[in-house]
Amino acid sequence: MIPQRERVTVLVLLADVLAPWTGVVTAFAVIEGFAVLNVIPVEPERRALTIGCRYSRHGAWWLYHVHTGELIGPANDLAGAACQIRRRLEKAAA
Repeated sequence: MIPQRERVTVLVLLADVLAPWTGVVTAFAVIEGFAVLNVIPVEPERRALTIGCRYSRHGAWWLYHVHTGELIGPANDLAGAACQIRRRLEKAAA
């Protein structure tokens, strides 16, 4: 069993930050035993992003793109992470 409490808390808070955005919805899922947050654009030509949260060796939680492993930012900066996610979605749509 993989502990999920902190991971889920961070992802729920991120979903709350993303909730006011128009054009995207969020959905929780589990991949390989870990909770993740899917950020799904309403426009079909845009690709969804799967966001995970992992604990670093340096003692901090980080948000990252599950499929690429690319770091988004520290979990204690949800507004900054949301901006990175928005940029990535807009870039994918261009």
